Amino acid sequence: MLRMYNSVVNFYEICLTAPVIFTSLPPNAAGRGGASTLRNRGSKVVAAVLAVGLAACATVDSRPAAEVVKERAEARAKANMTGNTQAMYDFFSPTVRKTLKYQDYASGLKTGFWKAVTVDKVECAQPDVCTVSMTVTYVHKGATMKSPLSETWIREGQDWWYAVKG
Repeated sequence: MLRMYNSVVNFYEICLTAPVIFTSLPPNAAGRGGASTLRNRGSKVVAAVLAVGLAACATVDSRPAAEVVKERAEARAKANMTGNTQAMYDFFSPTVRKTLKYQDYASGLKTGFWKAVTVDKVECAQPDVCTVSMTVTYVHKGATMKSPLSETWIREGQDWWYAVKG
């Protein structure tokens, strides 16, 4: 049970903060620059919030969706070629990773099968869905083979994720 008392939070009768009144300054605080100190702190807080907000805006990728998806599909293919199952798993959307556990995913994979991958085309017919057409090179019974592969990528939140076909 939480209760507020003079801006002090008591949790199960255990005081989590010092029992002081936060709404007033000591009488001699003005002589030491109390009010101006509070204004300076307030402006510093505002500046910090603005800096964080601008930094967050700077991290949003402004490139075309097809370019971002191509880069992520190539990175996923590279992870497959090197056998990095954790990196491959990390390309699944957060929603998929809630239901598909890494151990279950990794136990059913045969890695290192792909020898080369070329992303031929990325088409984004919808704002949040792209189709990636690739050519996968692999070795089967001593012969080098090439096979087309199509992957679907979806935007969830601000990022693009490999969509599992179910």
